[in-house]
Amino acid sequence: MRPFFVNKYSMISWIVNKYLKQHVNDLVDERFRSKMYETYYTDKQQNLRERIAKVRKDLHSSQRVHEDEQTQVLPSSTVRTRSEEPKLPPATASSDIDSIKAKLLSKKR
Repeated sequence: MRPFFVNKYSMISWIVNKYLKQHVNDLVDERFRSKMYETYYTDKQQNLRERIAKVRKDLHSSQRVHEDEQTQVLPSSTVRTRSEEPKLPPATASSDIDSIKAKLLSKKR
């Protein structure tokens, strides 16, 4: 009768194929997936960096143009300037506040 394993190398290959092949395939698949995710992430980061650099370049170039440009304000009757202090008379403001307080106090009672 002839032995099942002809030599020791065929026996090792049979053991590897029988018991370790699935495990090795799983490890290879996991490594492939992780590498794929890493590649996707680095490509996405590179794309984002390029877009940011482009926007910064456009932003800086447009700001320089506006800094050099002289702006002229056209006269208009509808333009109102902001004053430092409000123009309401102090008596009117205090009387409004007093009337609001009186209304609130009368509703509480």
